[in-house]
Amino acid sequence: MRKEVDIINAIRNYYLESEYAYRNWGKDERREEVYALHGGFTVEGKKLSHYEEVKELARQLIRFAQIPKNSIVLDAGCGAGMLTFEIAEIYCPDARVVGVNISNNQLVSAENYRRKAALNNVFFSNQDYHRLAFPDESFDVVIFCESYIHSYDKRQLAREAYRVLKPQGKIVISDTFLERVPAGNHERVVLQHLKEGWCLPGILNTEELEQIWREAGFYEICFKNQTQNIIDSSRRMREHAELRITQGNQGSQILRLSRRAAIACNEAFERGLTGYYFAKGHKP
Repeated sequence: MRKEVDIINAIRNYYLESEYAYRNWGKDERREEVYALHGGFTVEGKKLSHYEEVKELARQLIRFAQIPKNSIVLDAGCGAGMLTFEIAEIYCPDARVVGVNISNNQLVSAENYRRKAALNNVFFSNQDYHRLAFPDESFDVVIFCESYIHSYDKRQLAREAYRVLKPQGKIVISDTFLERVPAGNHERVVLQHLKEGWCLPGILNTEELEQIWREAGFYEICFKNQTQNIIDSSRRMREHAELRITQGNQGSQILRLSRRAAIACNEAFERGLTGYYFAKGHKP
């Protein structure tokens, strides 16, 4: 339990310390105070601004999820609510969407927008997604946008998602996965930098996630490789991090490690050490 508390506190501290950077990186130009905490998505043949590319990842994930009409959706690890609001306002306005998060500063931003927009189909709660305060079979879809990877117990997280899903419900994620074993010490260091800087207890490969989900009871599990669609965004994040380093504006230890992780993230993608996937599974 002590280890779990330490990991949660480390994640909270990381996102509190890096809030200003993420507000700049993932600003939602349509929604004041809302920002994304994930990468961008490049669409071939379509020229988007940086902010639109960040929002496009959320849009692509929603399309992949294929959320049924009148669904009750859980956005697990909702950040400041960009994905939550895209679902509730744009793509599935007939849905009810609940966002849970352990970072209170992000929830304050999300709740401020919710109140200003007078949205009565959106709710937020400060909860650890491993132990949700919802009854069994509460949701039609549970969705994780770059939040599953922060789990300190990915098996428990799959079981908890299964518990709160209704029969025929879906689990959906977008995240980074290992593609192969690191080749040599340099690649092991790259992965270590990635995990340390972004508070990642561990990075699964797709086979490991599929096994975990099947053990929890999910079936019809599928993956969609999106690495080529997000690699430009990861390169841009790396360039921003390298610029801050060359400027000598290092900031706190948390920010220094985060910038090192941004560089490592892009290098891991470029080397084919990691890949970025959408994944989906069904509850019987």
